[in-house]
Amino acid sequence: IRELYPNQEWEITLLGSQEYKSLAEFIRLGVISFEPVFDSFISINRLIFRRNLIYRFKFQKFLQNFSYNTVLYPVYSRTSDGDQLVFITNANEKIGIDGNCLNITEQRKQKNNSNYTRLISVKSGWPSEVERNVSFVKELGINKSVDGIPRWKIPETIVDESMKLATSHGIKPPFTIFCPGASAKYRIWPAQKIASVIDYIWNKYRIPALICGTQADKIISVEIQKNLKGAKVACLCGSTDLAQLSALISSAKLCVTMD
Repeated sequence: IRELYPNQEWEITLLGSQEYKSLAEFIRLGVISFEPVFDSFISINRLIFRRNLIYRFKFQKFLQNFSYNTVLYPVYSRTSDGDQLVFITNANEKIGIDGNCLNITEQRKQKNNSNYTRLISVKSGWPSEVERNVSFVKELGINKSVDGIPRWKIPETIVDESMKLATSHGIKPPFTIFCPGASAKYRIWPAQKIASVIDYIWNKYRIPALICGTQADKIISVEIQKNLKGAKVACLCGSTDLAQLSALISSAKLCVTMD
């Protein structure tokens, strides 16, 4: 992004879910990234924004206090809320993806499309989000060779904290990680099948598992543990931020996630 918007000329603000806040702050300060790619981060509680009119109104007024020249919305399955946030910035240039209608009706999508100054077409079908991200940045005009896979250096302090957390739950390296949650129910693998994989790894290699995710993922974590036949497992759902989770993943023998 900095190739297209150099820091000598542009100030970049990242707007994202509040779950990203800790990771975003580390990246902004250059703690875990090789090069800071944005200058500030604005967090939003998407669920409250969708359901609470007072929160929505205050957040919109807050966002309108800033003056943006360009807004990028690189989401293939756009939402009405996301489109609305793009529009209220009153930026001169609004760039989005001409994606699918998974989270929005065709009629609403076509109406919202008219508010963008540019819509980028990326691969349809079932490419990974990584492939779509690469396609998006290339269409923006970024010539730097990228594979779309995020990489960062993880400070030893965060690694140590994460290892202590796992150990406090009875799990020591080597271990595997399972992240069973997903934004849409159809993306979630049945708890019985996840349990069977965890049991298989335990029976063959004697490697325990950590189940990680958000607070809400504790529900499926309980179901997974009910279906286990002896594997050693600990649940860390809701106990880690993204920086700690990345440290655990980097130390795991295997990581299984949805989608």
